[in-house]
Amino acid sequence: MSALPRWVAFWNEREPPTALAMIRIALPLVVLFDLCSLAAHGALTWLWAAPEAGGIGGWGEGEAPLFYRIFPATPASAQLLWLGLAGSALLVAAGVALRPAALLYVWLSAQAALINGPADRAIDRIIRIMFLILCFSPAAEVWSLRARWRTGSFRGPDQVPAPSWPRHLILIQLVLIYWGAGLAKGGTSWYPWGGYRALYYTLRHPIFAAADFSWLEHPLAFALTQLATACTHLWELGAPLVLLAAYYRRTARSNGAERRGWLRALFNRLPVRNVYVAFGVVFHLSLALTLRLGIFPFAMLACFPAFFRAEELRAAGAWLAARFPRRVGEPALGRERG
Repeated sequence: MSALPRWVAFWNEREPPTALAMIRIALPLVVLFDLCSLAAHGALTWLWAAPEAGGIGGWGEGEAPLFYRIFPATPASAQLLWLGLAGSALLVAAGVALRPAALLYVWLSAQAALINGPADRAIDRIIRIMFLILCFSPAAEVWSLRARWRTGSFRGPDQVPAPSWPRHLILIQLVLIYWGAGLAKGGTSWYPWGGYRALYYTLRHPIFAAADFSWLEHPLAFALTQLATACTHLWELGAPLVLLAAYYRRTARSNGAERRGWLRALFNRLPVRNVYVAFGVVFHLSLALTLRLGIFPFAMLACFPAFFRAEELRAAGAWLAARFPRRVGEPALGRERG
């Protein structure tokens, strides 16, 4: 088969939308936590109101964002923007009206970025990308209110194949994000000639650090930060290896015969993807515990199901169910004894 038919066949593959459903649920929940935190701190007017209504954003004459061309420049409009963001994220998580809800969230988030550009974080842009992909995906077909209404079960139809290209696209986005982050680290403190001091400097920064890390002055602790800096940078730069490992795994055989090559054999023998994901989980959880990075670590982890195929997630669920079985009979026995 030539390259073009293989390329078309790849994007036309089918699989149960399990991973997409997990992302559809987890990512909006992280967004909702962030939005509720903003509301609890009373930051909505400050962030998103028009300048004349108490907001810190600003724009020139005739350059007002479309949101404030539709709605009046009052503090209530900032509250309305928050309600739109929270409501659309909740609908996405529930799997109700996925396409219009995801599009509405992306539009409102983009308007928030135009209202207050400095407050638009990199993770906000990543979330908009992921929501756009989910918008055109079958993510609401399982584990959703939509599935409940259509089939009588939140789980939805079992093992019904759906387009897998949205998961592939999210995976490619993750690889590009991490690889780009590694390439963007131009400071010498990320490299051997800079002493691998980047993580040490960050943890000793009073704004970013989540605690007092003065104990990192100890030589052994400092050496561990150097090791962590080197491993983090290599992990980010090594993101394309996940795609290479997937390619070698998918093309292990050709015309019924096993394909040869020492590099292919090495990649097919080693759990490259699993090791990469495990390091990523530890990396993001460590960031969440040690640095003030907001929702970034959790929003990125919410996209990690894209690394796995549906059958792998199903096998992991079966393993967990076997390790932690539910004790179904205990409540009934308790009622009988009562």
